[in-house]
Amino acid sequence: MREYKISSFADLMRALRENPAWLRQLRRIILTQELLRLPSKFGEFRRRVDERLGVFERTFENFRHRVEERFDTIEKQMQEVKERVEKLERDLGVLKGMWLERKVKEDFLSFFSEHLLSARVIGQEEVVQALSLASEKGIISKRGLWAERCCLRWLDTEYQKTPKS
Repeated sequence: MREYKISSFADLMRALRENPAWLRQLRRIILTQELLRLPSKFGEFRRRVDERLGVFERTFENFRHRVEERFDTIEKQMQEVKERVEKLERDLGVLKGMWLERKVKEDFLSFFSEHLLSARVIGQEEVVQALSLASEKGIISKRGLWAERCCLRWLDTEYQKTPKS
C-alpha cells in the first residue's frame, strides 16, 4: 500500500479517488446509517411508484376504452333518436293534414262561410261523377295530374250557374 502525504484538501481527494475502500469507510463515519441506506430506499420507492403507475396506466386505459365504447353507443343511439324524431315529424305533418281535412269536412261552413254562402260538402261519389262529366265535356283530360283542381273549379262554376231558391 502506498503512503500519502496529505497537506491539502486536494491531496485528500486524490487519495480517496485512488482508494475506494477508504472512501467507503469515510462515508460510513461521516454519514448516518439512514443516509447510507437512502440509495437502496430510493430504488425501492421508485420500484413501487413504477408498479403503481403501471396499475394506474392499465386502469386508465381500461376506463378510456369503456368511455369510448359508451360514447360510440350514445352516438348511435342519438342518430337513431334523430331518425325517429324526423319520422315522427313527418307522421305528425301527415296527421295534422288529415285532421284539418276531417275538420274542414265536418264543419265546412265555419271555414268557408264568408266565401260560399250556400256551399255543401260532397262525397267521393259526387267527385268521381263530376270528374267524369268534366272529362266527357273536354274540360279536363283523363291523364291530367291537376284533374281534381280543375274539376273543383268547374264544380264551383257549375254551382254558381244553378238557380238559387
